[in-house]
Amino acid sequence: MAVVGYVVLDLFISGRVLVQATLLLVMSLLIVQEYVLFLTGKLHLAKLQNSESEKTKG
Repeated sequence: MAVVGYVVLDLFISGRVLVQATLLLVMSLLIVQEYVLFLTGKLHLAKLQNSESEKTKG
């Protein structure tokens, strides 16, 4: 009986670790996605500003 309790406890602990690792992975993916969107937004803005300044020059 004690062995079953130990196995259940072990599964519970490893399950919690797995959940925490999954949450960490999801959070890091979301952060990377936000960062990529931020960078592409900045690049897009820079392109828009460049095209606007070229229009005013021309």
